[in-house]
Amino acid sequence: MVHRAELLLFGGMWSQAAVEAQRACDVLSRPRNHPALGSAYYVRAELHRVRGEFSEAEKSYQRASEWGREPQPGLAQLWLDQGKVGAAVSAIRQAVAGTEDDPVARATLLGPLVEISLAVGDVAAARQAANELSDFAEPNLPVVTAMAAHANGSVLIAEGQPRSSLPVLRRAWTCWTELGAPYQAARARVAIGMAQRTLGNEQGAARELAAARSELERLGVRSIGPGFLNQTASGAGGAEQRLTAREVQVLRLLATGVSNKEISARLFISEKTAATHVSSILRKLGVHSRSAATAYAHDKHLL
Repeated sequence: MVHRAELLLFGGMWSQAAVEAQRACDVLSRPRNHPALGSAYYVRAELHRVRGEFSEAEKSYQRASEWGREPQPGLAQLWLDQGKVGAAVSAIRQAVAGTEDDPVARATLLGPLVEISLAVGDVAAARQAANELSDFAEPNLPVVTAMAAHANGSVLIAEGQPRSSLPVLRRAWTCWTELGAPYQAARARVAIGMAQRTLGNEQGAARELAAARSELERLGVRSIGPGFLNQTASGAGGAEQRLTAREVQVLRLLATGVSNKEISARLFISEKTAATHVSSILRKLGVHSRSAATAYAHDKHLL
């Protein structure tokens, strides 16, 4: 049941994956907890994370950990999405360090290590992890091959070689597509679009990002990275024009670094309402963290 849920998640059949993961959690917890229960909760956490349902994801990762399932790399990726960068870096490095004698587990962690390292600007660490992941890639391991191409293409962009990254990222997109993994394929198209934009090819970038956006919306993804939804949005007007007057007020306070509790006190609203406004702002701006929303607000002169 757990493996069925994993395959449905990988194949983009997320509604069915949610049903299977919940069924696995229910069945494996009766009459006494089965050892695979932690893995069932991990699959459920991964589904919440890729959808952008961060609170639910964190709870499921916690349950997975309680029942003996290592919550990495998913939990580190969640923390990165939430803006908890230091925690994400520490967690993924610790997880990788514990896999010296387990090459299979290590291979699954290297891709996320590349992603998190690039997010904090540690290009050297990302390059080292991408090279090591490439060493695992073999013709009979197509998923690892796709992961390695995706990682190497992303690092090439960070190293200032967007032109060289394009054929590598297109190979990653082809591999993911042939494997029937739409979420990963869409993420590869986002990277291709970013490379095109860096090269000054705005039309090519717009095509790639629009295609990725369409696929991610079909899957039910809210956002894929800081500014992604705003970067790929079509039509006139920026994301700030979709914010309500109250949300603009909350954004201005958020950008000063205050907590939800302080926002609620200043605006005479409940802390729960403040949290709801913050979540709505992040979703509308297409960002994952308060710091990214602050950067957007400064960039658009909303402060």
